[in-house]
Amino acid sequence: MKTAAAMGCIERYLRPEPRVVRLGLMLSRNRAASACMDLSDGLSDAVCQIAEASGVGARVDADALPIDPCARDVLAAGGADPIAAAITAGR
Repeated sequence: MKTAAAMGCIERYLRPEPRVVRLGLMLSRNRAASACMDLSDGLSDAVCQIAEASGVGARVDADALPIDPCARDVLAAGGADPIAAAITAGR
C-alpha cells in the first residue's frame, strides 16, 4: 500500500503542472534567456541536443540533480534507479 506522500508524488509525475507561462514571461522580459528546452523526454536528450548544436561535449553531475526525496523512495521501491529515471524521464 502506497502512502499519501507517495501517491502525491506519483500524481505530480503523471500530471505535472507546467510553470512555462509565468517563468517564460519573466525570462523573456528580463532577456535572461533566448531559448528554452522541453525536458519531458529527459534531461539526457536535451543535453545531447544542446551539446550537438553547440559543437561541444557535456557531462551531467548526477549527484547535483534535484530529485524529490519522495520520488527517490517511490522509484527505488519499484526497483528503478532514481538517477537514471531523472535523466531519461523514466524511460
